[in-house]
Order: sequence, then structure tokens, then C-alpha cells
Amino acid sequence: MNKCIIIGRMTKDAELNATSGGIAYAQFSLAVQRNYADADGERQTDFINCIAWRGLAENIAKYVRKGDRLAIAGELQNRSYTDKDGNKRTATSILVQEAEFLGNKQAAEDKPGETAYKPQKETVKLSELKAIDDDLPF
Repeated sequence: MNKCIIIGRMTKDAELNATSGGIAYAQFSLAVQRNYADADGERQTDFINCIAWRGLAENIAKYVRKGDRLAIAGELQNRSYTDKDGNKRTATSILVQEAEFLGNKQAAEDKPGETAYKPQKETVKLSELKAIDDDLPF
């Protein structure tokens, strides 16, 4: 079983692109705080790379901005590639299958406990993701 569920804040606006076949995808990262503090009392933050496809990607790019809270569920994906200098690299990201918009940072600062828009849940079927393997840009 490969299932990841995280809640974090957008580190920047999602980058919306399309494959050569016209399929939309969005790349973004979420800042997720760990549940424990280090020896200095500071909570560490992990920056998790994510990719969403099709309508889900378009909605994330349209409605979620830097600093907004986002809950995602998906599967962990590792890929290997060779960089421009010929070095082998690996990259890990979450292939987003579901997303729930939890509100934006400005609304939380203006009126704690309220959001500027109601949370929405977007889903994409895993079978749709598997069908686009040939169009992947990486």
C-alpha cells in the first residue's frame, strides 16, 4: 500500500503546465511542520514536493496561493534521472489524488477561525493517472 496524507502550507503558487498531449499538471511544494521540537525548542519543517494532474491541477493553481493551507492525499513517487551535468539524481514527490482546500493565510490573519472560501475537495481516479504515463514530462 502506498498512501500519503499531509497538511501543509503552500511555499509558493503552483506552477501549472501541460504535457505535449495537452494534459494539465501542477507542481508545488507544501511546508509541513513536524510534531516535535529539536534540542533548541524549534519545530522543524519539511518541504514536500507534489504533483497534481488534470482538473485537480487546474483547481489547485486557480484557487490556492502561497501561504494557503492544503490537505492532500496521494501516493509517494520516486523517480531517477540524469541532470545536465551527467549526474544520476533521484527525486521524491507525492502524486496527488485528492486535495482539500483549508483556507488562505490572509483570512486566518484577519479573522481567526474563518476562511475566505469554503473548503472544497477535488479527486482524480488512479486509473486516469496510470493512463497518462506516456505523456509524463520527466
